[in-house]
Amino acid sequence: MDPKEKMALVVVVIFGLVVIGGFLVVPILDQITQPSAKTDRQTPGKRPPELRARTIMQGSMHEPEPAPPPPAAAPQVEDTYVRVTARTEIRTTAGGGELVGEALPGDVFEFGKEAGDWTGVTMFSAHYRYLRSANVTKTELPSLPALAVQQRVYRAMGQIEDQAIDDAMARYPTDLDDQLRYERLLNDQRKLKLFQREGVAPALASKITWEGAKARW
Repeated sequence: MDPKEKMALVVVVIFGLVVIGGFLVVPILDQITQPSAKTDRQTPGKRPPELRARTIMQGSMHEPEPAPPPPAAAPQVEDTYVRVTARTEIRTTAGGGELVGEALPGDVFEFGKEAGDWTGVTMFSAHYRYLRSANVTKTELPSLPALAVQQRVYRAMGQIEDQAIDDAMARYPTDLDDQLRYERLLNDQRKLKLFQREGVAPALASKITWEGAKARW
């Protein structure tokens, strides 16, 4: 047999072996890859593992019921103003100091602090002045007076301030500390009389000042 015939014979044999092997291998692979009927069947009354896992995950994603809000606390009313109940002196310090003036029944001041038997109030100079605690009681801020009264009080306060500066400089021309102290005292004394004369609560001074500056009275 010449070489060409031998080569052809080898090719034919190899081809035959490949074909025969294919017929044998394919059924075996089908048996391996095909899921068994046993694994496909589910136990009655039970969910598949993947479905149980999904159900558990979905359940864990639900937000818990919000807790009921706590009961609202009772509103706290802050005591920031005092009303004079009996005629009483106003002093620069608790228990003494210079006389600022005399508070009249019905006068309302901005509350500052307690100092023993005295109550400190914030007056026009933004400094504490003191009244007997027995003669004041906590109250609310009254309403602003009529517009014409506000305008009149606002302009008069400006005049008092200018005059207090001049008088303080004339009395203490070289001592700045005494000059400022006396200027504040004059402002408190004279503005107190102004507000009492007009029937306006001294505690409204800052509001009237703000309204006047805003409207340029």
